[in-house]
Amino acid sequence: MIGQIASLFVRPSPRSDLETAQLPPALPAPAMVTVVCAAADAQALGAAVALAALRGGDASVALVLSWLGGPCSATGLVVPSTAAARRLAARLVARRVDARAGGRLVRASLPADAGEAVVVARRALAASGGAVAVLVVGGPRTEVLDELLAESGLVVVAMRPGAGEEIAELAVASIPVPAAAVVGCAVELSVAGRTLATAGAGLVPSLQAALRVVAEAAR
Repeated sequence: MIGQIASLFVRPSPRSDLETAQLPPALPAPAMVTVVCAAADAQALGAAVALAALRGGDASVALVLSWLGGPCSATGLVVPSTAAARRLAARLVARRVDARAGGRLVRASLPADAGEAVVVARRALAASGGAVAVLVVGGPRTEVLDELLAESGLVVVAMRPGAGEEIAELAVASIPVPAAAVVGCAVELSVAGRTLATAGAGLVPSLQAALRVVAEAAR
């Protein structure tokens, strides 16, 4: 039974040629924050976690890498980008990473194939400089994706309110990093909270409170 439930969070799959190919080496910095959440919440929560990390640290820009295991929907309206965000977006585009700047955030949608997504993510991280790095996982994880996730300094498992306690515990336990680096939290996205975060405009008080641990970790 537990194995069946765990399969909701980790999807075993044969490795493709891309997954077994030589990948760029792991980067010791910047420390990456990973968000594991529902696909429908990925855009908003990825931006929200990035904004929370920016509030707690000294970085001027954040890179948000999103993987949903399928097509990523368009972000929609975003606030005007800062100069630092535009510079980072330009570096990423020059390295064949599909990136878009908005406010203090630079967002990049990763390919649906997990192996290819890891290659592109590493390429983006290598060009991120001192930016806050946020990886958003909104689809069933594969082993190759977990190898990248394991390099996170902090993993936030965001559950919608009302999720069963057993399901939440299994979701947290499935993360391949030390337990001290994994935080499970219930996050309720109001219309205003979702809209403001997705646009890169800011965080409503309820999101600030729910993601306080991210800001504290960034200090």
